[in-house]
Amino acid sequence: MSHPQLTGKILEIGPSDLSQAPILAIVIALDSAFSVAALRLEPPMQTDSETFSHAVISVRHEGHSFIDVADGLEITCAVTLVSDQRFSSVAPLDVSWWRGGNAAIANVSLA
Repeated sequence: MSHPQLTGKILEIGPSDLSQAPILAIVIALDSAFSVAALRLEPPMQTDSETFSHAVISVRHEGHSFIDVADGLEITCAVTLVSDQRFSSVAPLDVSWWRGGNAAIANVSLA
């Protein structure tokens, strides 16, 4: 699902355990409750063994959604990096395979 005010917009993922610098990403999909979003990282993040071109972020606090971000607010999200090998354009929000690692809590806002 998409939301015309967010799809294609650039978000900034604040400094976290994933990166001391902000991460920029483009919204590519949202769930129907606007609480989970799939992002394309710009530029991709590289580790010693993997490239991460995508992330799935989910709202951490009840009562917030990505509509708040569209309205210019900053919200706290769980961020899960998705490797190029794991990303599925058919199910871009799916992180059911995730068992730990390459994840953090970070503030998210429009860039």
